Amino acid sequence: MEKNKITNFDSPWKDIIEAFFPQFMEFFVPESLNDIDFTKDVKFLDKELEKLILDSETTKRYTDKLVKPKLGVSYF
Repeated sequence: MEKNKITNFDSPWKDIIEAFFPQFMEFFVPESLNDIDFTKDVKFLDKELEKLILDSETTKRYTDKLVKPKLGVSYF
């Protein structure tokens, strides 16, 4: 690999999380499966998170996945 070549290994993982969100949660956070309603659309709020990070005072800026799933449990 060239010294100056920048490779983005993070993006494919983020795409996988979005494409396979239920499976991701089942593997990494299995206790959440009873709380999330996977029949409803999941909102991915990466762009909203990215806007906040751009206003950050630090020099390094990394944006991760921000996910807003619908909960299947009613608390009311």
